[in-house]
Amino acid sequence: MNLPFVKRLRICSFLLVLVWALQPTAQSEPVPVRSVGGTIHGFLELRSEDGQVVASGDSFQVVDRLWEVSDLVALWESYERGMERAA
Repeated sequence: MNLPFVKRLRICSFLLVLVWALQPTAQSEPVPVRSVGGTIHGFLELRSEDGQVVASGDSFQVVDRLWEVSDLVALWESYERGMERAA
């Protein structure tokens, strides 16, 4: 079985796309809020066990109709920015 390189590449690419297309995907749905908490804005500092500041940032929570959207934005000591959102 001596297939040319281009033909083998096409077959491998096709198989790769086929495997990728048939992968199951995780789906999630929003969860309704039982009691609306309100809007908050907080400042935070994350500290290590020895008390040194590792990151500092802001925490926001905004009510949008029946949903609460929470954002956490942190700036780490290595000047790397991280953001997490929960709805």
